[in-house]
Amino acid sequence: MFLEYAPIFVGSACNNNCLDCPFHGTERSFRPFEEIKKDIDAVKAKNIVISGGEPTIHPDFFKIIDYANSKGFKRIKLRTNARMFAYKEFLWKAIHKGVEMFDVRLLSNKEKTHNFLSQADSFRQTMRGLENLKEIPNAKTNPKAPLPLLEFKAAVQVTMPIFKENSSQALSVANFATRFMPTYLLFDFGKASFDFTKNLGFLFQALDKSTDNGFWAMSAGIPVCLLGGFEEQASELYEKTPAGCFLEKCGVCAFKPHCTGIRQGHSEYLKKHIAPLKPEGKASRLLDMMDGFE
Repeated sequence: MFLEYAPIFVGSACNNNCLDCPFHGTERSFRPFEEIKKDIDAVKAKNIVISGGEPTIHPDFFKIIDYANSKGFKRIKLRTNARMFAYKEFLWKAIHKGVEMFDVRLLSNKEKTHNFLSQADSFRQTMRGLENLKEIPNAKTNPKAPLPLLEFKAAVQVTMPIFKENSSQALSVANFATRFMPTYLLFDFGKASFDFTKNLGFLFQALDKSTDNGFWAMSAGIPVCLLGGFEEQASELYEKTPAGCFLEKCGVCAFKPHCTGIRQGHSEYLKKHIAPLKPEGKASRLLDMMDGFE
């Protein structure tokens, strides 16, 4: 069973201008608070993810979080570049209002590459934001920390969208992430516009090294059958994502009920690599786990 998050879009306005953003190079704007409230009211899922643009720069950001929290969702996730969390008071207030899960985009562990891909002087602020998130579990050692944070532990997912320019940096990012020790590290190939099959070795090294470094890492945008030995680290097995396309041979794959297929634009160079998995050995144990997942 997938963990499903209902998306709440607050507008395209952002303090970055990332090259993979659907709003790149367009005029940016905020959605009115009343429109966002209606979207929240219409949600049937138990969990929501608030995204943009960049949600934290919305003039009604805290009102949005307040309202979402009042609806009793099980999880409120924030998709963010974490630049505003360079300011600790802002981060603490977001947590007080009800944000418990943070999905932070990190484009590279190299400042020059990160700033190029984000089209902004953003790297240092994002780093401070991640370092502040790391400090939250230790707030009781900070005399200025608000009391309700004393037992709080943020769930922080760091997402690295894969571009041709950073595709060989997955392993170095896995090592670099020890600076802020995320709960999860996600290597997202979903929007990759190049044949990344030649770079899967870098991914496998990064997935393996992340475990050694003390945090869990996953992939996104890669069919389960291409993750030889790392199938359990396909994020699509746990969190519902938009379905892609399936080849005829996918019909006999044991993971067909759980896999989300091939992402748009990837089928041309992935189709020759697709190999249906059989329900045996490690795959069988993973399928048993998936059947009991909630």
